[in-house]
Amino acid sequence: MRARFGAAVELIKPRIVTLSTLSSLAGVFAAGKSAPWLALTAGVWLTAAGACALNQFQERGSDRLMRRTSGRPIPSGRLSAAAALAVSLALSAAGLAVLFAGCGAVSCLLAACGAFWYNGVYTPLKTRSAFSAVIGAVTGAISPAIGWAATGRPLFERALLALCFFFLIWQVPHSWLLSMRLSAEYEGAGFPTPVTVFGPTRSGRVLFCWMTVTALACLLLPLYGVVNSPIAVMFLAAGAAWTTLISVRLLAAGADSASMRRAFGAVNGLALVVMAAAFLNRVL
Repeated sequence: MRARFGAAVELIKPRIVTLSTLSSLAGVFAAGKSAPWLALTAGVWLTAAGACALNQFQERGSDRLMRRTSGRPIPSGRLSAAAALAVSLALSAAGLAVLFAGCGAVSCLLAACGAFWYNGVYTPLKTRSAFSAVIGAVTGAISPAIGWAATGRPLFERALLALCFFFLIWQVPHSWLLSMRLSAEYEGAGFPTPVTVFGPTRSGRVLFCWMTVTALACLLLPLYGVVNSPIAVMFLAAGAAWTTLISVRLLAAGADSASMRRAFGAVNGLALVVMAAAFLNRVL
């Protein structure tokens, strides 16, 4: 029983689910209004967990071909494909039901669209295009909108658009840095990566551009009212400067594994900085 529980936890990719949930809470902080915190947190967490579990079900064949993923619950045989599918559907249904009942139809619909885009568009596209991450980045932009909508504020306000834009841009280097660092494994499993298109040196330049734009995107947040506290703004500026500094190394090292590992940590850290800045702004 304990082994099956551990396999189920691995199936839902808890780190990705937690990051998605935190970005939805950042949408609440940016809105500056109250929200049904428990329903929002539980609903987004469950829906994201269901989408991640379904992703592992969809990619179970290719996961067996990569050393990084061969130990996952389905390819390792610790969980059957049928059980994984049942878990994913149950979690998704529960999450959407909680969001609908506690946060309203708009938040529920956004979460459903995010799950559909992740599993129905992005996941199949990964085997067809090296640029699937650009299309899949839409899922990153949806999470903060779910939290914003839960406060009752209308969509398409400038502050929300700026926050969604950051997570849209951020999603690309976040995905590419991992796939390009392990490009041989990914391509061997049938996932084309930008390294195949650009080559190692040009790949580093492309990633430098994406990371620089991501850093600049976070500096739009004070301009559009997402963050206005001086401490929070300084926090953002420091995060953007550090990300840019780390990304400069990609120009010299190209697709060097160590440089990409550092850049991966920096760009993920920047997302946490943005979430923390939104929280600090609300508190201060």
